[in-house]
Amino acid sequence: MSWLVTAGLLVVLLQTAGAQEPRKKDLESQRLDLLIELAEAKRDGSRIEGSLTRLNQGKFDAASDKTLDHLKLQLEAAEKTLSGLRAQKPSDETKRGILAAEARVTALTDKVRLAQKNLGAYFRKELSDTRIEEKQLKSKLRQIQAEIDRPAPPPAPIIVEVPSALTVPQPVIVLPPAPPPKTQPVKPPEPQGTRVSPKDSLEYTWIPPGTLKMGCVPNDHRCEKDEYPAHEVTFKTGFWITNTEVTAGAYVFQFNHQPPKTSTNPKWKLTELPVTKVKWREAEDYCEWAGGRLPTEAEWEYAARGGAKDDRIYPWGDAFNADRCNSTARRKRRDVYPEATPVRMFPANGWGLFGMIGNVREWILDVYTPDGYSDKEPPADPRAAAPGKDRVVRGGSFGDGDKQLRTSHRDHLPPERVDNQTGFRCVIPEAQFPAK
Repeated sequence: MSWLVTAGLLVVLLQTAGAQEPRKKDLESQRLDLLIELAEAKRDGSRIEGSLTRLNQGKFDAASDKTLDHLKLQLEAAEKTLSGLRAQKPSDETKRGILAAEARVTALTDKVRLAQKNLGAYFRKELSDTRIEEKQLKSKLRQIQAEIDRPAPPPAPIIVEVPSALTVPQPVIVLPPAPPPKTQPVKPPEPQGTRVSPKDSLEYTWIPPGTLKMGCVPNDHRCEKDEYPAHEVTFKTGFWITNTEVTAGAYVFQFNHQPPKTSTNPKWKLTELPVTKVKWREAEDYCEWAGGRLPTEAEWEYAARGGAKDDRIYPWGDAFNADRCNSTARRKRRDVYPEATPVRMFPANGWGLFGMIGNVREWILDVYTPDGYSDKEPPADPRAAAPGKDRVVRGGSFGDGDKQLRTSHRDHLPPERVDNQTGFRCVIPEAQFPAK
């Protein structure tokens, strides 16, 4: 009988160890992810702390803060002018000039102090948030480590019926362990890559679920008030988005609608140019016809960043690059295409999307509100549905410069506006993508 008991115990021990192994691996994976996040938070904290120290020492330049640098140059010029006037022969005109120069120096000095104060407050807030994040990550790490170190529970005892010498021998039965709980059905894999819609013949790229830090990034000091506060939003499901702006060919010849002609495409023969001179309602009508809708502001910014995990001012990095988008910086090189260019003329972003920045700005589903990033905004799949007249446009156009082409920059237009700098692209939810 002893070998049967031993075999039963061995089966249970092996099954218990097997059940513990996936749990340990999962916890270890979580621990490594948290360590990476903690390292990034510490790096951000050190960078912000360094910026604050330099600011307190009066060491700022165009690389750290362009507003302060510009004010500093103005102040130096004003002080130089004042010094020159004081060195001149006294006269009524010179005295008036000195008074005016002194007033300008005083005003610029106050502006520099105010700019330093505001930037210092911003850095201190960012540093405080980063330290809080570090504490939270350390607390989670301690909890995960405690789970990893916790010993496995002892196996349940096995009851084996051993026949007595006074009874009729009965077969010895080793009871098998209880069956594992029923698992949830396996979720089908997320779609990937690019599909061509049979409806409008445009390519749509899959954007996976994920999280976005939306709004002004920490190292960008040219943000407007409506880009604050930076906040985290989550996309529970992915979506398909046209990997270019909707083209003239898709709108005019597939959708069979003709907006007003443009000077650069008077007969709509250039089918790969983005369609423009469409109202917000006309853009939304097209997207509904194609099986979707205009993108929300959060969806647009999530897609525009191209999956980048760091805080970039532009989809490609922190420095503006005139060779990566159509902007005012290309005026001298506009020969064949004096305004908008074909939709794939510039490099794609990390998710293979073309023209998210520059060329033509894009209509967005959301109503524009200057406080659209308030705490009232939902943290998952947000949409600004507050009352308002204007609609959001994003991405900037060939008529904009580097400040307006930052990924977080927001703009807005009346929905009836028609111009040659505004186009659009569409979003189709996963379950609604047209079948072939």
